[in-house]
Amino acid sequence: MKTENLNNKIVNSKEKPKDKKAVVFLIIKWTIIVIIVFVVFFLLTKPLRGYSSNNYVTSGDNYLKERKFLAADLEYQKALVFDPGNIKAEGRRILEKASKNVLELENFPNINFSAKIKEATVFPENEVEAVKLSKKLIEENEYQLATIPALTATEMDKEYRDAWLYYGIANLKSGELLQIKPEIKEEYFKKAKEAFAKVKEIDPEYKIPAGV
Repeated sequence: MKTENLNNKIVNSKEKPKDKKAVVFLIIKWTIIVIIVFVVFFLLTKPLRGYSSNNYVTSGDNYLKERKFLAADLEYQKALVFDPGNIKAEGRRILEKASKNVLELENFPNINFSAKIKEATVFPENEVEAVKLSKKLIEENEYQLATIPALTATEMDKEYRDAWLYYGIANLKSGELLQIKPEIKEEYFKKAKEAFAKVKEIDPEYKIPAGV
């Protein structure tokens, strides 16, 4: 009886290495199968993924042209999920810069407010004309563009109260109303605060309109 048990143990001990090899082989086999299936799926769906990616890029470009920066960024991110190498998603490269400085969009394809950019960047005859242009752009809800002539006016006459006033208003409205990241909003608010402080420094008696 003892001899029989000993023989069984010897047989079992010989079978175990074979079982382990079989398991390892099975794991390798299924790993290879999964990899092959994944590669085939990846190759077969590449045209569809490229098509979807390009659609998201187009959507992102349209949002960017409307200066809806957060919406544009989201669409570009979706495009890059489908195709990480999509070179058409160039809008994302300038998106953050454009949310700080609208002139970054000046050479963006088919921009729909190029005439406004030209209007805002024409060098004015004097600081009064610059402020008039800034006020006009603010009334047209072109707050980012309005910062340009207002800043020019402050450079032409550092003590011109209305130049700082409209520079502050343009920055304040940009921070409040643009679809931009919180940290960029804070940059606009900081510039507005500094501009309004300059207004009070130049004319302590002047009351800045509420809710400007």
